[in-house]
This record gives sequence, C-alpha cells and structure tokens, in this order.
Amino acid sequence: MPLNGYSKMTLAKNGNMSKQSMLLAYGSKDTNIHDASRSYRGITLKEIADMVKEPQATEKADAAFVIASTYRRFDGRSHAVQRGLGEYWMLAIDVDEGNVDCDTLCSAVDDLTDGAMALTYSSAGASEENKKWRVLIPLAEPLTGTDYADAQLALFEIMLREYGITCDGALARTGQPIFLPNIPPAKRGDDGEPLFYQSHLYRGEGMMIAKSGAIWATVEFNRKNAEIAEKRAELDRQRRIEKREEKRELYPTSDDPVDEYNNNHTIADLFIQHGYEKQGGSDSYKSPMSTTGSFAAKDFGTHWVSLSGSDLAAGIGMASGHFCWGDAFDLYVHFEHGGDFTQAVRTYGKEIRPSPTEAREAIISAANDQYADFDSVPMTEVAPAPATIITSAPDQKPIFWAKDAKPVLRSSYLIKNWLGKNQMSVVYGPSNVGKSFSHWICRSALRAIYRGKAARSGADQCCIWPLKAAMPFSRVLLRCAKNMAWTTCRWLSAHRRLICCDQKPTWRRSLSCAKASRSKRASQSP
Repeated sequence: MPLNGYSKMTLAKNGNMSKQSMLLAYGSKDTNIHDASRSYRGITLKEIADMVKEPQATEKADAAFVIASTYRRFDGRSHAVQRGLGEYWMLAIDVDEGNVDCDTLCSAVDDLTDGAMALTYSSAGASEENKKWRVLIPLAEPLTGTDYADAQLALFEIMLREYGITCDGALARTGQPIFLPNIPPAKRGDDGEPLFYQSHLYRGEGMMIAKSGAIWATVEFNRKNAEIAEKRAELDRQRRIEKREEKRELYPTSDDPVDEYNNNHTIADLFIQHGYEKQGGSDSYKSPMSTTGSFAAKDFGTHWVSLSGSDLAAGIGMASGHFCWGDAFDLYVHFEHGGDFTQAVRTYGKEIRPSPTEAREAIISAANDQYADFDSVPMTEVAPAPATIITSAPDQKPIFWAKDAKPVLRSSYLIKNWLGKNQMSVVYGPSNVGKSFSHWICRSALRAIYRGKAARSGADQCCIWPLKAAMPFSRVLLRCAKNMAWTTCRWLSAHRRLICCDQKPTWRRSLSCAKASRSKRASQSP
C-alpha cells in the first residue's frame, strides 16, 4: 500500500543494477587521491549480498565500505567530485539510535518502498541492548549525485515523520562511506561466531525506481519550497532595504552600523565561523543545529535563506512561514549577541564610531608602535644609529595638541639658527621680504657661507617649497633623504608660506634669479 497522499512506488524486476560495480575501499586511510593513475576497486550487488550472509571479521580501521556510485577514479572519495560525476545505484539508511528491532525497521522500509528489494544488517557496534542497523535499497535506474543527496534526505524525512525512526543524515553526503557487514574479532566469541549479528535479505517485488512514489514526491516538494522561499526572502529583503533607506534619509550624515557590517563581512565567512558545514563547492550549508543532515541553508551573497527547521526554531534571522532568512548582520545578532538586535547595533556602532578619547588613544598607541610599518617584528633589537638632533625625553608622547608644542632650541643644523639638520623647519615673515631664499639652495650645495652664518657641509642639502595663498590647505609631501620618511604639512597662515625640509635637492634655482628679485624690490622702495 502506498503512503497516504502519494502514488505507488514503481518497481522493476529487470534492471542493470546487478551489472554495476560500485566504489569499494578498506578503512579511512585507503585513498588514491595523490595518484591520478589509480582507481578504486569495485563491488557488485551479489558480492554485497554474500557479505550480508557472512560478515567480515576485521577491525573497523580496515573494514570494507562502499560508496554507492560507479565513479571509481582516484578522486572518487571526494564529496564534490561524486556530486558532479557520480552515478548512484543504491539508497542507504543508517539507524544508530532508538534501539529499533529488525522486524520494525524492515516493515517500515517495505511499506515506504512498496515492497522493493532491500538488504538489512546490524552494524559492528550493535548489541542486543543497543541495536544499530544499515539498510541498502538497490535501484533499477541510477541517480545523479545531486538527485541522490536530495532523495536520501527525502527518505530520512519520511522515515522519521511516518515511522518515528531517526536516520543518520551523514549518508546524504555523496562521498560518505557505507560500511559493509563486519563483526570485528573483539565482538566474536571463542568459537569465532558473532556475539550479536542480525540480517535480512528481501528480494521483494523488484528494484525501486527512485523517481517515483513518496520519496520523489518529497524531493520535488522540497525543491519547490526552496524556490518559493528564495523568492519570498528576496521580496522581504527589498522591503527591509526600503525601510532602512527611509531611516537613512532622516539621518543622512550618520553611518548605519547594519550596512557597515554587511559591507565588511561575508555570509560565507560567518557561516563557517559559526559552525555551518559547506556542501562541496556549492553555496549550500548544513546548520550546526540540524538533526537531519540536510544542507538546507543557502548563501545568496546579499542574504541567506534556511529551510532548516532547527534554524527556524532557534530564531535566527527573520521568520517567514516554514523558513527563515537574513543577512550577515542577522547572523551577528544571533550568534554574538543572543538575538538582541539593539545591543548588536550599539556594539558595532561603537566599533565604527569610537569616541574622541578612544580615537586619540588609538592614534597615540599606533604612533608609539616602533614596528607599525613592518610586516613582522624582528626577533632582536638593532642598536640605533647615533642621533644627530636632540631627541625628546622617553616619556614625551610623539603626538600632542598644538597648544602643548614647545620649540627645540638646541639641535644640529645646516644653517645655524635657521635650518636644522634631519628635521622640518618653517621660515615665516611678512610678504615680499625674500622668504623664497632660492640662493640658499645653491649656497648650501656649494658648502658656502651665507651672511656670516655657519653652514654645515655634507650630503644633506636643503629644499625650499613655497606655499602660495592660492593653495589653501595644500598637502606637501616632503621626503627626507636619509630616513625616507614622509611628512605632511598644511597651510599655516596667510603670512607663513615657506616650508623647508632637509633633503637632497631635486631642483635648483639660479642665483641670478634671487639677485634680480632683490634688485626689483630695491627699485620699488621709496
């Protein structure tokens, strides 16, 4: 009898299943992934049936397992590869809880599949007090990797909903090993016989065609629900965006913590951070709270949608009917602030908008970090070169308010009392008094004397950069030849328009230009 509301399962007495050789391996360490020239061994349905009658007697680490796909190349144990290239000829059930007896399980499978062939056997860890089972359901026609995963999830869903039997959701993964009948030596008596082992081989009315009956109807129903959920979530997302835009218009100069968080974080990273498991190379994830093993959460980049009942029950994001959805900030709210949206906004708002005191302390802290400009901190300290200027006291902070600035009256110089060495100097005065001093460049380069002031010789020279009144708030980048440091200078005042920095000159102005300028001013004076 078919399940209520579903059509009868289609069975086939003659199929190609018996000719198929599915991937066989022995233990978790049996892998060919590093040798593309190798392929895995294969096993047929008849050989599996023989194992059901006479189980192996090996340790679990070396026990045989099957992946129900005929793709057996070197990468055949990869979930992603099997999902794309696999051809599956069996469905499988793993029951590890509930202490279900063999008759109850076989009856449920027979009712669900409408009398299809099935192989049932107890697992290596089973006992009379804690029965555990595996069921293999051969197929008359193969399934792709994607269809196999969806059919497995539908099978588990029906088993739980209709018969109260919980199946291990891990077998929905396309590369998941299905361990074949095995009773290790430790689970056998002195005579070599298993202490506990039960099995049931049922030929039934034929092999099941998976794309029929209750299982496939559930697959199509779940896929349709997912499509509807995606469209509804997109509409809800657009409405929420419009509401946020309305609020933003009321406070146009204020940063929105929600938008800032979504711009700076990806849903994929947050899913992994909070325990979601990604399905191969797809955008689907399994919730850490899921009990079915389904990859029911999907990342759409701008938002996510979850059909997981566990996520819905936990209150993650926005609930909408039988699913929930949200953006990156919704994950932040749930997992890092216990669902408190207001607290999450305040916390992240403080991160992107620190108080003036916090901002100043951050600047000072960064300035005091002697390794801030390095990719890595050296293991040993390098002895500093002898200082050529008087440095500040160790307790004096390198950043301070303008009102706290004090002149340094003793230092090495290029031109005494005018231009210091290895430092920035500012020369200021009324208009048209000759502040450009272009001839200083030449004099300094020639290691000469200017108006009786001593000039130091050496590789360091002086570069004069005038800032004109037509360039308010200009930024001048001055590069010191020795330490390669950059200094940013702003306009000081309408009467301070000469910035001087110790630097190897990149240009020189003719001495005659300076003389001509002085002669012009002399002729204009009364």
